[in-house]
Amino acid sequence: MPRLFAPLLALSLLLLAGGAQASYITRTLNKPVPGGVAVIDLGPAASAPSARFDGKPVLVVKEQDNWLAIVGIPLTQKPGTALLSQGGRTLPFTVGSKQYPEQRITLKNTRQVNPNPADLKRIDRELAEQIKA
Repeated sequence: MPRLFAPLLALSLLLLAGGAQASYITRTLNKPVPGGVAVIDLGPAASAPSARFDGKPVLVVKEQDNWLAIVGIPLTQKPGTALLSQGGRTLPFTVGSKQYPEQRITLKNTRQVNPNPADLKRIDRELAEQIKA
């Protein structure tokens, strides 16, 4: 039993030491690839800072004493350096590359892809009914 306990204790200490550097949110969400999420540390502040990516506001959350920007990365984002703006400063972060599996579908009924005017009229009518409901 003592032989098993020592390696487990050592592993636990290593995990705790490595985990103390990155927040829980960063460890679980930070996957900076096209279609993924980047977590950028904004540091401590008395109130929530605002941050923007590609001219659009991003979610800012507080974890412990630091504010974190949660950036949704579009699929069209090219790998390389991306920039987050926050309070007059620019924070660079690296977007990696990712290949997603691709699937294709061929529909025999092309009206399901490009509805004709009568179909569009019905679709609009049904949408109005759904919204009203």
